[in-house]
Amino acid sequence: MLHHKGTQWLGTERLRLCPLSPNYAEEMFSGWSGDSEVTKYLPWPTHDSVEVTRKILSDWSENYTSTKYYNWGIFLKENGKLIGTISFVNINDYKCTAEIGYVISRDYWNNGYASEAAKRLLDYAFNDIGFKTIIGYHHPKNISSGKVMQKIGMKREGWLPGTMLNNKGQRCDVIQYAAYADNFCLIK
Repeated sequence: MLHHKGTQWLGTERLRLCPLSPNYAEEMFSGWSGDSEVTKYLPWPTHDSVEVTRKILSDWSENYTSTKYYNWGIFLKENGKLIGTISFVNINDYKCTAEIGYVISRDYWNNGYASEAAKRLLDYAFNDIGFKTIIGYHHPKNISSGKVMQKIGMKREGWLPGTMLNNKGQRCDVIQYAAYADNFCLIK
């Protein structure tokens, strides 16, 4: 049984994970949501304007009242800079499963921030909420995303041909990873 707690403020050595508001629209748009290089392998399209980003953040803000909503901004502790987002989606209460997704601004790639945030969320998912399985998917060409999943202890489960829609509405292959509560220990 899951004990939903929603988007709680969480921390790591270098990061602060917390809810977002429309006030962060410009930072998000200039950081990643308006960057086609960052979004090319994601299921959602690159935002055309900061207004699109602001509307999405407004929608997210309304959802934060639900204890079943899990969506964080990733902030650097040292300077408060918003560098990405991380979330749980496709939650199944009966199976105690969720899918993890994350995106980091290109300026902050290859610094271990995605894996640091994702490790913290796995700990929260398994030890505080009671999820049994966390699943992750990535486009086969998005090798870096797969490396994040491997680094946090997720295991590759398979190549799924044509099972997802990309941000252009086309079917694409994905690689699936999973982490299980009974095999999880917080990797330092």
